[in-house]
Amino acid sequence: MSLGLLGLHAGLGMGVPHRAAAGCTAVEYAGALDEVLFVYDQSAAPHLLRQIVTILRHLPPSVRVHVLVSKNRTAEAGERLRSFGLDDFHLLVSDAESVAGDWGRDILQLGCDEDGRRLVCVPWNKSADSRDDLLRGVRHFKALEQDGFQVRLLPVAAEGGNLMVDRVDGRSVLFAGTTIVVETRAMYRAYYGTDPGPDGVAAILRDGLNVDEVVWLGPQAGGEALRQAALLFHIDMGCTLVAPGTTVVARCAAESLDESRHRAILAREAERTAEALAGRGVTPDTWPEGLDLPPDKTEREAFLDARTHWERAALRDAARDMELIAAELEGRGYEVHRLQASPERVRRFQSHTNVITGSDRLIMPLFPHRERVHGWVVQGTRGRDSVDLDLGLADSEFELGGENLAAYELYRRLHANVRTVRDYFYLAGGNVHCVIGRLS
Repeated sequence: MSLGLLGLHAGLGMGVPHRAAAGCTAVEYAGALDEVLFVYDQSAAPHLLRQIVTILRHLPPSVRVHVLVSKNRTAEAGERLRSFGLDDFHLLVSDAESVAGDWGRDILQLGCDEDGRRLVCVPWNKSADSRDDLLRGVRHFKALEQDGFQVRLLPVAAEGGNLMVDRVDGRSVLFAGTTIVVETRAMYRAYYGTDPGPDGVAAILRDGLNVDEVVWLGPQAGGEALRQAALLFHIDMGCTLVAPGTTVVARCAAESLDESRHRAILAREAERTAEALAGRGVTPDTWPEGLDLPPDKTEREAFLDARTHWERAALRDAARDMELIAAELEGRGYEVHRLQASPERVRRFQSHTNVITGSDRLIMPLFPHRERVHGWVVQGTRGRDSVDLDLGLADSEFELGGENLAAYELYRRLHANVRTVRDYFYLAGGNVHCVIGRLS
């Protein structure tokens, strides 16, 4: 794969004239949501598949569903989806042994070409270990071309949750998280020995998604883009676009979570995790590989102290990024509505801004007001996307009250049709917006 093939033939600077298609439909709050995609392997656990099906039932009755599935789980996927009464779905069969860890939203971004036709823009595979493997995602989606889509590589290190398109005064504007700059430049240096710089990354996004302007959201210093906060790693975890010129941005008072209380929360989570593992016959000798929790109690105390320190710093970073997003959007004339997010929810990747918005409906997550899950089981180094065990989920309690109700009431003021879904995907670091890739 050459740099010319990557669309860099026009140069890496920002001075290249560009005109986006006037009929671009990739706006967050536009479209009928009548064609979507999700990843079966990522959603195969019973509690997760139930959530996916609930989301699909909130979409238009005529919704066309595309399902990315690994080759060995094709029959299983078809059988289970039909058991829920779903029949109009299209299986996209991948040659990969597994596509767990691929998120429906993050592995594509809907775009449009110069004639306004739909593009499925697929970013680089960030876990690639060779140039050829960068195109892993594109290979997944080639079958979509039979349904009239154009599938194109978007040669950046990005996820769909870190990209949002809006139309402002007749121009298409792409809001993108600053981590994209950091990681894309690193991958170009590693694979091609060149550095496009922040302007070059913006040009790739602008040309690939056919937008007029790219606006970076996230921390910057001295003209350099920096990584976004670990607990606010995508812009959809901190903001959403709900109507023309209208946005909702989270706000978090990080220090409202007292340090001693924070440490106690972590200790209870660790205890519940150890009890759950012991109940399944797991001993320190057979502790799950990659589990970010020491099996030895004496080591665990020091670990919890360090984890508390890390999380408190991460919460402050997340709160900072929320304020940066709000300031940028306010400076651009947006009507910005702030949504209070407690530190307890932010640290668990529970974001009420992570919503699916269409022209006639908005789907928001409900999070448990009493949580019984054993968090560390799914927060290990390689375990963030491994949520195939229903550990305590059945005992968690949900209600339309507290922060759930506050978010619902805010969205009801901004959108005529708001629907709610009990969210379990937060255990893997995402919510409803993350799991559904919109194709309309």
